[in-house]
Order: sequence, then structure tokens, then C-alpha cells
Amino acid sequence: MDKRIIVERRHGPKPARPPARAAAPIPCRPETPRTSRVAFEPFAVVVLGEVSYLIDGDGAALKRVVESEAVDLPVIRGLAPKAAEVDPQGARVVLGRGLAILDEVARTNLPSRVIEVLLRRKGDEIVFKSGLRAHLPSDDPLPAIGRLARTLAHLTARKQKALEVRLNAKDPGQVSVRLAEERGSGR
Repeated sequence: MDKRIIVERRHGPKPARPPARAAAPIPCRPETPRTSRVAFEPFAVVVLGEVSYLIDGDGAALKRVVESEAVDLPVIRGLAPKAAEVDPQGARVVLGRGLAILDEVARTNLPSRVIEVLLRRKGDEIVFKSGLRAHLPSDDPLPAIGRLARTLAHLTARKQKALEVRLNAKDPGQVSVRLAEERGSGR
């Protein structure tokens, strides 16, 4: 029996829809200024020296963060303020790397929430709410996040908890893990 699905396509004009009722325009004078409100959702906090900014998912600064504000967002550190002044394009690239790491972590559904991303030349570091610290390779950190997720799933299946995970860039199969000590095991 042939199980192919046959799709019929209708050629010709689309059926007409009934016209929608338009709302009556609100009269206003031509000299009246019109405003519109655009909502931006903060994605992370970026720290430049002693100054912190709320940023959106594209890296655009939304506002400066005051110390008295309680912000529950991941923090991106490692951008030098002087380097950002001298080379703003280079700073955008580094900030983009931090945002890409946060996006990839969200996409892989890791079991804990990210508190901080430390951007370094020798490799980036992710700090999770659970206390886990993950060290990523400097050349291409995004594939390493998938390896991190697989490593944590493997440890969870063995009922072990990692405190620190180092992902090797040269050998993708090599992962170094520091495990949490079991409490109350009597050993």
C-alpha cells in the first residue's frame, strides 16, 4: 500500500476576506507631539570597571545600574573599560561572545541558572547558582557547552555532583571534573 500524502494546491485568487472595521482615528492637533513607548527586556548586566549596565539580548545598554537596585540577571565580567574606549568594536565582539555563551546555556537547558560569565583570554568561565564553575576553551566555547551538558547529565545519572568542570579545547573527549564530597557517607 502506498502511504504517500498528496497535497492539493489551489491556484487562482485567494478567497476574499470580509473587510475589517477600522477604529476611528483620535483627532489631535498637528502641533501635538506624539510619543510611543517601546519596552526593552533586560537580558544581563555587564560590568565595565566599577560601572554596571543593564543590557538587552543584542548588547545594547538600557540603563546604568545603581548599587541599591536588586537585579537578578546574569553578570558578564571581563571587559576592560579602557580597552572598550580605545576599541569599541573589539569590546562589542567580546561582549557578543558573552551573550552567545548565555544563549547557548539557555538553549541546552542546563540544570542550574547562570550567575556570572567571566570573559578571559585563556578561556571563559561560567559560574552557576548551584556553585558549579565551568571553564571553557578560548578558541570556540559554544560547542563546549554541549559537552558540559552531556558531562553533567552523565554525573547526575551516577548520582554525583560536580563542583568544577574543565573542558579541554585540544581534545574534545577530555573533560576534567572536580566532584563534591559526599556528606554522611561514613567513608
